[in-house]
Amino acid sequence: MLPSTRIRKKEIHVKESTIHSEDLSQILCTLQRSLAADEHSCLPGLVLAVVGDSESYVPKPWNTTAFTYGLLQSIQGVKKSWIIYRGNNDGISELIYKAFRETTDTPPALKSKEKSIKTTNKNTLIAIRPLTENNEADDDNVAEPDWLFTLKPVFEDLQTQMKYRWFNRYLSHFLEKLSAEYTPLLSKEEDEKELVLINMRVPVLMIAVEGDISTIHQIKSAVKRNIPVLLAKGSGKAVDFIIEYLEESKPITGTQINIKDYKSLKKRMISIQKHSHLITIFDLDNTKNYQMEDFVVKTIIKGWSLKEIHDSTDDSNDKGKSSARTVTMNNVETERTFDCLMEHFHVTPGSLSLFFYIAYQYILESCEIKNKKKELELFLLEAIISSRVDYVSALVQHGVKFNINYIGRLFDETLKCINCDARDCRRIHAIHFRVSTKCCYGVWCTCKDKCKKHRLKCGVSECEVYHYVCELESKNGEQTLTCCSTKKFKNDCRCSRHRVTGINGTCHKLHDLLQNVHNICQELLHYPKDVLDTNGEQAQKRCSVVPICSGFSRKKINDHNDLYHVLLAWAIFAQKEELASIFWAKCENPLLTAIMASSMMKTMAEMVNAATDLKLNKDLLKHSRLFEKRALFLMNSLYEEDGMGCMSLMNTEDKVWGVRVAPVECAFDNGMIDVVCHPCVQRLLNRVWYKDTAAMWRDWMKILFCISISSTDPANAWASPAMMFLIHYLIMLGMLVGYSAFLLSNIKGINTFRDIGVYELLLYLWITADAVEEIFRNIVITVQRNISHNQSRKRFRLYCYLTNLWNVLALLSYAVLVSAVLVRTFNGSQRFEIRLYSLGLFIMYMRFFHSLMVLTYFGPKLIMIGKMLKELLQFSWILFVFIMCAGVLYHSNMYPNHRDMWPNHGADTAHWRIWKIISLPYWQLYGELFLDELKGGMQDNRDILSKIRETNSSGSCTSVELEWESNPDIERCVEYDWAIMVIAAMYMLISNLLLFNLIIALFSYRFKEVQNNSDRLWKYWRYAIIKDYSTRFPVPFNVLLHVFNCICNLCKRKRPNCIRQNGNQRVVNTRLKKCIEACSLEPDTLIKLQSKYANSRLYNEMTRN
Repeated sequence: MLPSTRIRKKEIHVKESTIHSEDLSQILCTLQRSLAADEHSCLPGLVLAVVGDSESYVPKPWNTTAFTYGLLQSIQGVKKSWIIYRGNNDGISELIYKAFRETTDTPPALKSKEKSIKTTNKNTLIAIRPLTENNEADDDNVAEPDWLFTLKPVFEDLQTQMKYRWFNRYLSHFLEKLSAEYTPLLSKEEDEKELVLINMRVPVLMIAVEGDISTIHQIKSAVKRNIPVLLAKGSGKAVDFIIEYLEESKPITGTQINIKDYKSLKKRMISIQKHSHLITIFDLDNTKNYQMEDFVVKTIIKGWSLKEIHDSTDDSNDKGKSSARTVTMNNVETERTFDCLMEHFHVTPGSLSLFFYIAYQYILESCEIKNKKKELELFLLEAIISSRVDYVSALVQHGVKFNINYIGRLFDETLKCINCDARDCRRIHAIHFRVSTKCCYGVWCTCKDKCKKHRLKCGVSECEVYHYVCELESKNGEQTLTCCSTKKFKNDCRCSRHRVTGINGTCHKLHDLLQNVHNICQELLHYPKDVLDTNGEQAQKRCSVVPICSGFSRKKINDHNDLYHVLLAWAIFAQKEELASIFWAKCENPLLTAIMASSMMKTMAEMVNAATDLKLNKDLLKHSRLFEKRALFLMNSLYEEDGMGCMSLMNTEDKVWGVRVAPVECAFDNGMIDVVCHPCVQRLLNRVWYKDTAAMWRDWMKILFCISISSTDPANAWASPAMMFLIHYLIMLGMLVGYSAFLLSNIKGINTFRDIGVYELLLYLWITADAVEEIFRNIVITVQRNISHNQSRKRFRLYCYLTNLWNVLALLSYAVLVSAVLVRTFNGSQRFEIRLYSLGLFIMYMRFFHSLMVLTYFGPKLIMIGKMLKELLQFSWILFVFIMCAGVLYHSNMYPNHRDMWPNHGADTAHWRIWKIISLPYWQLYGELFLDELKGGMQDNRDILSKIRETNSSGSCTSVELEWESNPDIERCVEYDWAIMVIAAMYMLISNLLLFNLIIALFSYRFKEVQNNSDRLWKYWRYAIIKDYSTRFPVPFNVLLHVFNCICNLCKRKRPNCIRQNGNQRVVNTRLKKCIEACSLEPDTLIKLQSKYANSRLYNEMTRN
């Protein structure tokens, strides 16, 4: 940036109308002298000359927002840039000035007005205009740029209509001279000085919008001097006129000119067409979301590449570079030798892609770089940090691997919320904070603005990891290396990631960062681990930092964490959708990864506070659906090519983010209905259900009774999960018949064993065996298996079991029957025993409905009943509020000053006043009016005394306070009031007309929803039944069968892991395991096929966009 804080004006006298290439540029000399006054200043990294101010042609509305945003985006990451424009107070000049000096809500303005001004001051506005009578009068009113150059001609030009020619030639000459200069591309700090390592030619580009006849001549002058030009299509006027001529070679129309001017204009258009290789067209109204920054880079590179096509002379300074093969080597010069280029080439997330282009070609072509592998790894890191999807994709496809040692720097540069406590953050940072506070502190950087990261040299020579501590400014302004955990700066920096206990020989352990990422993923997937996989007491106490450097064994890290899975998790956390797609395609198991990624983002979307940031919720849901579509695409493609292999893949457990799970299991746990309902999964479930004997129940019945001519062994059909299910519920049906007979008989207290009848004894035996199956097998064994096999599922499996309606009914039935037996044993009230047994029988009948879930007709109907029941329970809270409100109003007006609101004198629960309060409005919901009770059966006040005597004699009600207070069986008489009828009228109006019709509408909506998705929902819940009964035995034979099964498993464990077959030793694959053990298909992951179709999907997405 030029060292100027106010406008600098200079008038330059132009002596000749024709400027030759060898002439000096007075403007450039003036700017270079100004730069020489500041030793830290240099020529800019990008120069954009915007032309198009016009006084002729009819203007039209055009997309100025896209144009200004594109300009700001193009210079956003450039350290220093010059913006050259005419400097007028209207038109294009006014647009440029407002974009770079007055706009605070567009890039590069980021967060605050103060930061916006600081950023835009890096861009120097240079106004260059000819001296005319109009702008000479308005010289004091011009919007203040950083520099204002006024060109005054001192020669005589008799043709006033061509007065613009000399100015256009002078401006093009200035741009030509500027493009021949060099500016620092790469530098490093050494001994508090900035040493330039590599220089490049100053990138100069002319951007044309709108314009008139003068603009056409300006473009012609620029391309003749090899200045690349970018035309903004859609801005109208002369620019669209040029574009139409270049694209379609239309005749020159649109303005009235004479034959001489027509020939002159046509000659210019032919010259522009001759140099069209230097011209690029950017459509401001494009619908494919093309970025103007990419077109700026494309135009500059075209100018560098093709500038010598029409040149007859070569620059003497470039003779030594004429044999270079790339644009970069022709436009870059090296001043000093260096060991590693990318160690110093550090860019920001908005950097101009031109610098990536130069760096990439320089790494490949330069002979000075010896360790190209390390350079490309660092280049990949910078491309990921800057979200350069094109370079990341190209590097990954060409075999460049991300170095795991750079993962800390990646997280430091991208996952940071400056001075943020995460409680009210609008980013994913807040979600991670709610998921796991410790792990969130170990992943996100929350350093303050003045706290800078400083790289430390590790005490271990083999360690190549980037180690950082915080660097804070001291009071005297000097930079001092400090530790964030010290008392002096403890309150200044809260970032846990950069807190260490010392400086020399300390570092952050890479394992902790990766473990924190895995723990967050596991929590979002509902597969949390109870114990962190870390070593040492200090690591067990803290989740973020362990100040011990162990050299970071790469083999250990790769065994514990898959590289591309970690990068995918980072891309999801940083909301880099395009980068996430690249890393997903490189993962080892793309299908399982897509299912887990979709589930993670769906969980994060549910945790977003929609009231504060609805956009984040929508973005996460959109990204989640994208990964779900990818999973379905892979399933379709794999199922078409290899049906058996695809079914085996869906049932094969694999490890992603530290969680070992099968795709079908993860999809079911996270409610991905379309995945579970896929034909591949349903075919797999049919094979498990009928144990590979049949595909339909009719064929299965034929095989069962040896009616079919198939060679399938009927023993498999008799041992199938379908048979276990059938036997279990047939026995349960007989038990329900016996339970009903027992309840209808005379229930008395149990004194001896003989008091227990046959029906009751059979009931207790069945309930005991069923409780063993439900509690012992589904809770105890499942939890123990997860402890030894996979800790991450223990709590979630228990949570899933307890939130299942059928499991809750089973546990509730056990509790009710145990309570009934206890009450009956200890000589409780017979009526209370019957109530408990009746409730237990009702629950058992509800449990029997589970047998109908496997049927196509009854299954959706039961799901529909469950949905409506859930809707009714939620709506009941509204009804309860209305009932309580009306009940209190009724009671206060019917029984004024009623002091006996709570049970006195040991009254039982049947006489609590709350029942009287809610009973009347509750039954009125069903249409009962109760007018006689509301009026109290009295016509006027004269009959009160006789009515009191009558009620006293009959004992139905009384108005004597002592009587209704002392005897709860005697009710107090109603004292009629007209307000009671008003309350009843309003309540009946709201409850019967409004609330009941509303609940009917809700039921209708829910019915249509379930009816439209009945087949999908039934297939989804069918998975749970089939998986359950693939390991379940019918009650009450389950006790003996489980004992026999345990003995067989113990015998199998004693066998060797290797099996000799045909004289050769075959090793059993123990890494891959089945999710449903009853499936006969061997586990397989189809790695090659998955990679093939994942890359195909990625290519389709990138070409579609």
